[in-house]
Amino acid sequence: MSFNRKHSSPVVRSLGVRSLGILALLMFVSASAALAAGSGRMIGKVVDTDGQPIEGVSVTVTSPDLNSYNEVRTTKKNGQFTVSFSDAYLPYIYQLEKAGYQSIKQEYKAVRQGVSRFTFEMPVGVSAAEADAMQQVSSESNEAIMAFNNALAAFEAKDNTTAKTEIAAALTADPEIHQAHLLLAEILISEKQYLEAATSAEKALELAPGNVDGLRMRYEAYRSGGEKEKSEEAFAAYQAAGEAAEEAKRIYNEGVQLDKAGDVESAYAKFLQAAEMDPNLGLAQVAVMAAAYKSKRHDEAAAAAERILVNSPQDPQALKVRYDSYVGLKDDAKILDALVDLAAVDKDFASQTLYNSGIEKFNAGDYKAAVLLLGKTLKADASNAQAHYYLGISSLNMGDNATAKTHLGRFVELAPEDENAAAAKEMMNYLK
Repeated sequence: MSFNRKHSSPVVRSLGVRSLGILALLMFVSASAALAAGSGRMIGKVVDTDGQPIEGVSVTVTSPDLNSYNEVRTTKKNGQFTVSFSDAYLPYIYQLEKAGYQSIKQEYKAVRQGVSRFTFEMPVGVSAAEADAMQQVSSESNEAIMAFNNALAAFEAKDNTTAKTEIAAALTADPEIHQAHLLLAEILISEKQYLEAATSAEKALELAPGNVDGLRMRYEAYRSGGEKEKSEEAFAAYQAAGEAAEEAKRIYNEGVQLDKAGDVESAYAKFLQAAEMDPNLGLAQVAVMAAAYKSKRHDEAAAAAERILVNSPQDPQALKVRYDSYVGLKDDAKILDALVDLAAVDKDFASQTLYNSGIEKFNAGDYKAAVLLLGKTLKADASNAQAHYYLGISSLNMGDNATAKTHLGRFVELAPEDENAAAAKEMMNYLK
């Protein structure tokens, strides 16, 4: 005896017909919320001693009370910069640097939420970076020292051509100035000459073993140059120096700035690198997921979501991204599991999508598929009376009388006044 009551619902949708439309929840600015956005905002202005605005000042903002907070800005033509922070009432340290000017380090504490304004004055002079480099360079050759200082000044002015010429002169006069090799490595990395940069970093480390900048740049060069094995060895050495976690935060913040500037691809690369460097940096993991989702890298977005869900099984963004990503990949098996889990944060959508797909299979006479889908519907929402009813009929048509009786009975309990309740009772009597 075969039971096949056609479902009369006017809307039957299959799996994956609707994306959750969650992109607005996952813009990278929100991914950086714990570090870069919040209840306070500073609009700063940097001027010289004559009150004239200074363009191109590097502004680094940290807080002694927020270890993860590290924001970097560059002043515009009008000398202004803007930075947001998560707590307007904490102290924030502003470090201002530009070649040709004395460095400034100043604490500022907003006394209220909202927008604060402050003007910083930078006198002409030698920056801290220049002074530090000059103090550290040691050579018996005055020619080498002078050439290196010229190279550093050119680099600060973004004149890489002159900087490389001066570095070559410094190393000709004294090949053992490790800072010259480091500076060359940094320039070559910025020019994407990664293997040449790695050679310079290796040379610097020969002269100054354990130098943190050398360890960082060697890792960066090998990684960006695609040298997987050497990259892993370099990262292990850098990690052993205890700098990897802080470097991951710095790289993450670079990614945030790139994303804000609209460079999605470069931002994604930075987020991925930060997440690899410090798997415990949750913001980087979320940013990787968001960036992959935004650029329709469905497989990478799904993988990132899965990693987040290992530690946070009910993370709403990760659950939604995982579902939408598997829809994009057209992976029906994983779509089903993703929908079941998604019910934790969106029960109506998850259970209704599964139910509609189950009914579609039921109406097509594919009872095996209907049993699977309606069973998952009940995992998402055990109180769905109609799912119990059609699962009962599907099971009966599959010859599984015990399961059929269980679900038909549950249907009658949940919907005793339903138009199909009488038929369900009749079938249950038949099954005795």
